[in-house]
Order: sequence, then structure tokens, then C-alpha cells
Amino acid sequence: MAERHISFEQLSDIMAFRAIVPTEEACYAALGVIHRRWPMVPGRFKDYISTPKRNGYRSLHTSVIHADNTRVEIQIRTHDMHEEAELGLAAHWAYKQDPMNGACAPTRK
Repeated sequence: MAERHISFEQLSDIMAFRAIVPTEEACYAALGVIHRRWPMVPGRFKDYISTPKRNGYRSLHTSVIHADNTRVEIQIRTHDMHEEAELGLAAHWAYKQDPMNGACAPTRK
């Protein structure tokens, strides 16, 4: 928190869930259900399905306000998107490891 200069109250990923659904269309349907049920946190929606990251990462990210004003981050993706995110080029371990010795290299966000 100190490294990114944000307060505890600004954190939105204290609680997070990931929904794995069968199709891309189901990703958007699940997003609709979530946004109808809980209020969305303004500025906290990312559509990495229509606009993938440069490393190929694809997913929908949203944050909603749950009971007692708790912010909850939700990621929605298909099984194939999940496999790519966990094991493919988009996987964190894939770009954090030093190719020379296999050790994790420091990363900056």
C-alpha cells in the first residue's frame, strides 16, 4: 500500500471472486447479472475481452459494492481464457521468472 501511495480505504481487492463460464457470451451475461444485483464502483470496469492486453490476457473485471460498503472485485472469463491467464503468455509466473536461472525476477507495476 505504501509503495503505491494509496490508503487502506482505496483498496478494492480485499475480497475477490473469479467466475469461469462456458462461453464469451456467458461472460457478458454474468456481468449483467452482477451489475443488476450490486452497484458498480465507478471507474472499476475493464473489458479485456474486447480489448485484450498486449500479452493476450482476456477477462472482464469489475468491482461492486456489497454489504456494509465492502468492495468486491470480480473477474469473469471462459475456461480457455482462464487457462491462458494461468498457464500461457498472460501468466504472471511466465514474465516474472528470470530465463537464465529460473528464479523470479523483480517486477514493477
